[in-house]
Amino acid sequence: SQEDAYDGHCKCATCQAIVASEDGESGPVIDFINAIAAGIEKDYPDILVQTFAYNLTQKPPKTLRPRRNVIVRWCDGYDNGITTSDLVRPLSHPANAAHGEQIKEWGRIASHLAVWDYWITFGYYLFPTPYCMIQCIAPDLRLFAEANVATVFCESEEEHEPGENFTALKYWLGYQLMVNPYQPVEPLVQTFMAGYFGAAAPRMDEYLKYLQ
Repeated sequence: SQEDAYDGHCKCATCQAIVASEDGESGPVIDFINAIAAGIEKDYPDILVQTFAYNLTQKPPKTLRPRRNVIVRWCDGYDNGITTSDLVRPLSHPANAAHGEQIKEWGRIASHLAVWDYWITFGYYLFPTPYCMIQCIAPDLRLFAEANVATVFCESEEEHEPGENFTALKYWLGYQLMVNPYQPVEPLVQTFMAGYFGAAAPRMDEYLKYLQ
């Protein structure tokens, strides 16, 4: 895998020649991980080897393809501590569309695709906010399903959640939509509101829509 640092990549002539031919830093990473996976496969054909499409390597290589025993895990990058996606808008939104297309492109070339998703607003908003990414869950999970994403990891640490509203709804709705991302969302939200907030559900629903 690779570090969080943007500049943490090999700059030798051999690696940079692959960068030039593959139009990006994902070229040397896939070339390297393929060699590792080929060696492991001889003795352990059932083992999968994972690497990241992250920061400099988010963009897929031009011609290289991950081996069938390689998992590529796409993750939103960041610049100077700020995520490069707007985390309260879906990946289909114009602000994030380039990242949505990257996931689709990886889905076309990788036998195994995973996503490390951010279900928090850290980085992009540098102070506690009431916003939650409820409106992103369904469209993003549908995009992942259609891009042949096999596994999803959702980063959502408690220390980033103070100030955030509807955290419990986020987890509950996310679980329901991971079972079936094509369910209608609004009936699920209303089921949660009624069960969680009781008589206050109509006013809390108004507040959620106001935040969104």
